[in-house]
Amino acid sequence: IKKKSAWGLVVLSFSIFGLVTSHTVIFLLFFPFFLLYLQIIIRITADSLKKIVWGLFLGIGLAAFQLMPIIFERHYLKLDQTFFNIYSSHFVNFFQLMRIPRAGINIGTPFQLGITSIILIVTGFFIFLRRKNTNLAFFLLCALLGIFFTQMQSLWLWQHVFFLKYIVFPWRFFSVIALSVGFISVLAIDRLKLKV
Repeated sequence: IKKKSAWGLVVLSFSIFGLVTSHTVIFLLFFPFFLLYLQIIIRITADSLKKIVWGLFLGIGLAAFQLMPIIFERHYLKLDQTFFNIYSSHFVNFFQLMRIPRAGINIGTPFQLGITSIILIVTGFFIFLRRKNTNLAFFLLCALLGIFFTQMQSLWLWQHVFFLKYIVFPWRFFSVIALSVGFISVLAIDRLKLKV
């Protein structure tokens, strides 16, 4: 997008289209992180902002066949309070998240960070303390926010921020954690100048 090339606009448009049509809820989940990424990491200029807005509109326009019924025919759906409150029984226990054995905790569940992810987040945090880096800080923050929204401690936000209810399951934030941990690992290797 920053380069004077139309390909950036095309790639952004088709990426938005692909994300919306493959899983609209994940698009909704990642959109605030995408906006933060543009502001903090990319540091967009006025010219880049125009291209990004055009890319978003084109991508959403391409996916209109899926988005229009969701927006304009929502009143035909019978989404009762049960649907909007389903999140309350899907929070991940902290011991389950960290895979710490404890009575009554199922550590065989797929809803866990995993040892590698925990090590990478902790390593990234220590690298950030030694060598301040905006990119690393951003992805650590995204990973920690993802962890927070999977926990019962975020219940107040789930109850009062309406768009979170459309995400339905708190464990969907594992997708944010997984993407963030991938970037943290790359940035950690780059900061440590490891030969891989």
